[in-house]
Amino acid sequence: MNVVRTRAQIPVYTSLTIKTTVSLIVPTLGNKEIKGYTTTTDIEHFRRAILNERMVELLGEGHRWFDLVRMGLLKLVAEQSAAYAYTVDNKVVQRNIQSFNIFRPIPMREISIHKGNLIQNYGYN
Repeated sequence: MNVVRTRAQIPVYTSLTIKTTVSLIVPTLGNKEIKGYTTTTDIEHFRRAILNERMVELLGEGHRWFDLVRMGLLKLVAEQSAAYAYTVDNKVVQRNIQSFNIFRPIPMREISIHKGNLIQNYGYN
C-alpha cells in the first residue's frame, strides 16, 4: 500500500498515522471513518486503511460491494450509509439488508441448464 502512496507522492502510512483519524490539516494521513465499522485492534485499523485505499483508488469500478462482502462488513456498513436509503413520500427509508443479500441470486436459466444439480442461493427461493 505504501509503494502506491509513494509513487503518488502521498505520505506513507506508519503504525501511528494508520490509527489516527483524518484531520483537515493533513487529509492524506490517517484512517477515514467507515460508518458502522469501528476498529480497535491493529489489524482492524490496517483492514480499514486498505478498504479506504481501495475505495479511493478504484472509485467507480464496482469493487466496493465485493470488498465489503469479502470482509464481512456489507450489512454493517450498508445499514449506516445514507447512500443506501431511499425516499418514500418525502421520508427517508433505510433499506433492509438481510444476511442472504451478500449472495446474488442464481439465474433460473442456469438452474434449468444444470437439470436440478444447481440449487438457488438461500433467501431467493
